Amino acid sequence: MTASSQQFTARPPLAPSVSLERPLPPALAPRVPNWLADGIDATLLREALAGLPAGQGPASPDWVRHFSAIGDDHARRAAQLEAGDQAAAMTAYLTAAFFYFLARFPHFLGPDPAAARDAYAKHRAAYLAASRFFPTPVQVVRLPFEEATIVGYLRIPTPTAMDAPPVVVLSGGIDYWKSDSELHTIADTLLGEGLAVFALDMPGTGESPLPNGPHAERVYEAAIAHLGQRPDVDGGRLGVYGLSFGGHWAVKLALTHPQVRAAVNVSGPIHHAFTEDWCAAIAPGTLATLAATFGQGLANLGGPPGMARLLAPLSLVAQQVLGPRADLPALLSIAGGQDESVPPADLAVIGEAGVAQDTVVYAGDRHVASHHRALHLPLAARWLRANLSS
Repeated sequence: MTASSQQFTARPPLAPSVSLERPLPPALAPRVPNWLADGIDATLLREALAGLPAGQGPASPDWVRHFSAIGDDHARRAAQLEAGDQAAAMTAYLTAAFFYFLARFPHFLGPDPAAARDAYAKHRAAYLAASRFFPTPVQVVRLPFEEATIVGYLRIPTPTAMDAPPVVVLSGGIDYWKSDSELHTIADTLLGEGLAVFALDMPGTGESPLPNGPHAERVYEAAIAHLGQRPDVDGGRLGVYGLSFGGHWAVKLALTHPQVRAAVNVSGPIHHAFTEDWCAAIAPGTLATLAATFGQGLANLGGPPGMARLLAPLSLVAQQVLGPRADLPALLSIAGGQDESVPPADLAVIGEAGVAQDTVVYAGDRHVASHHRALHLPLAARWLRANLSS
């Protein structure tokens, strides 16, 4: 595909919203529209959020307990529904998984990290219970890796004329992991285009066996090698879709691994996001979550300057990964022009280094262009299908 660039002016959010009696915690407010678009019931979400004392956010003492209890209620209801109404049971299990996700969100932080990890275990169990009723069930793939295990979720579309469909490695960011509703929606959209999906957690999150770091793409390399040996997917037609920090890995894999034929980068940090000036500018909660992916506490690092020193080796400029090459794979980069987590200059630095890419920028949108997901997600899925089908 010939490299192209599209710039869109700001529009109102295209996803539904929910009205509340008091403001949402800043970490949640921009995400709610897509949660509703993912199928989360607005009334349930409103009631759950209203049950928290005013002003409480993810770092508050009652956060994990409150949302875990709601998840428990929906998980019990789902188990009761299984015998009579499997569709309702699936919805109830997905609802339970969502509230368990909220309980551990954004990472295993806060005053009770053990409780957050327990909520995450319940989240995975609820999601996999729901997956038994998906049109395309989840295969849990466990890959031996060094002295640990990589856990991935493989979904293969309903058989078509292609015996082995192209496959896309899907990865989220520092707070959206492989079984969260956002990744589930992305996977469903890719499956709808006839693409198999292998979802796994980026380094330092979820069940990943490696912390974040400049060479942590080893987990993706193991997944790519595995997919290349499977008879039920075509590892020779392999793509990568990275959301937020997952976009960093999508770009790096595309530029360093010839097995990758096409990659989608949605607001991935590339270079400028790893500088001290940018670390000082982003929200402290985001910075603390990022530090957690390295197994570090932000205070122990010495705040933004220490975080920047830890991040600097991840720069794809510093790693000399960026640059023109005759055999470059197809690359699509999507971003919001008012991104508060990753500087828009990180999208530009890819092209400035001579790497051809198709770009879509929503000028007034935020991180991962979340207000326009209803436009760019199907676009990216069709783009992947076109570049992996030949």
